[in-house]
Amino acid sequence: MIIRLVGVFIFLVILIFSVVQSIDIAKVEVLMAQFPKLELLGLMGLTIIISFLKGYRFYLLLKDIKIPVTFWQAIKVYVAGQAISPLPGGESARSFLLTKEVNQNFAKVSGPVVSQAFLELVTAVLITLLGSFIFNVLRLPAVGLLILIIGLGVFLTNRTFFSYALKIFNKLAFLKSLISQLKIVQQGIRFDKTFLLGLGVSLIANLIGGFIFMTISHYFEISLGLLKSLFIYSSGIVITGLTDNWARDLSKVLI
Repeated sequence: MIIRLVGVFIFLVILIFSVVQSIDIAKVEVLMAQFPKLELLGLMGLTIIISFLKGYRFYLLLKDIKIPVTFWQAIKVYVAGQAISPLPGGESARSFLLTKEVNQNFAKVSGPVVSQAFLELVTAVLITLLGSFIFNVLRLPAVGLLILIIGLGVFLTNRTFFSYALKIFNKLAFLKSLISQLKIVQQGIRFDKTFLLGLGVSLIANLIGGFIFMTISHYFEISLGLLKSLFIYSSGIVITGLTDNWARDLSKVLI
């Protein structure tokens, strides 16, 4: 954990240094100061709506497995976790916050945490796939990623096949870490009405996020339509989701 924190800190320092060297900070400060205040408040309001939508999605997933939680508890945990999740161990920290709120064991609450992360990724992949065909960009990788995620979902939701595969994998010592991660992910992935409703909520949240990105881009004189803005916004979520180690973080805590 300490090594990862140091690594993230070094990466952020390098990133900030690179950004400062490559752009005119003074010009950006002027542009930000001139940003229409009413429009800025509107964008902040939309950002809050996105957080509430994703918090509601989290609430649905929690109630689906009979965890006694109120809507405001779910919102509080989700928003607090959102501030921590970019850091190493962020998603497992969200599970810890939830155990404090609802007095449930860590293993039980980890399922919805995985579900919301999976929904976030699936939604972004679907939008990215659509955008890759519309804008003729990265079609093959997008299709491959979608097939991989659907295949993983089918594998994990087929309990009989999953259990049989684990019996085989358990004989291989070097796969123990992978098995632990798969068990965590398997708890939170299932295709039912709640999953579809959560997918719909995720799509709405992404649409709002794409609109915010388009509005800011126009202000900085970058002409982007809503579809292209949505494509870029969702692609960023895919990259973040694929580089995030939430399954490994949770498995380390539970082992």
